[in-house]
Amino acid sequence: MSQSKLYVLKEAAKCLGITSSALSKRIHKGTLVATKDAAGHWAISQDTLDQLRSEIKAKHAFDLEGRTMGVSSVASERSMNLNDATLNRQTLRKEIDMLDAKLESKKAAMAQLNESIDLLEALIRTKQQLLKVL
Repeated sequence: MSQSKLYVLKEAAKCLGITSSALSKRIHKGTLVATKDAAGHWAISQDTLDQLRSEIKAKHAFDLEGRTMGVSSVASERSMNLNDATLNRQTLRKEIDMLDAKLESKKAAMAQLNESIDLLEALIRTKQQLLKVL
């Protein structure tokens, strides 16, 4: 049986794209199998390195999926908010149009009342002049 290659922490960290400190923590927690070489440095086998690389890739893929789902749910929520805002805007536009129509109606009624006032004032003046003549 051939012996797999051994990597010191620094080499293994570089291969995995993580820090030596992260590997050291895993070793001390007992979640990473490592041995000490003749110089007293931690050494990780190729098989262990390959297994850890697979775990890191799987975790990274899961994290990305979670972020993607989070982004799509935010996008979905924004889309719903946009739809609500559009409906609210349409409702407000209809209300404004209705109020504008009421305002025009009130302006027309005021114009008629002003005409009536002018006519009544003219009638009063005429009546006063007639009374002076008599």
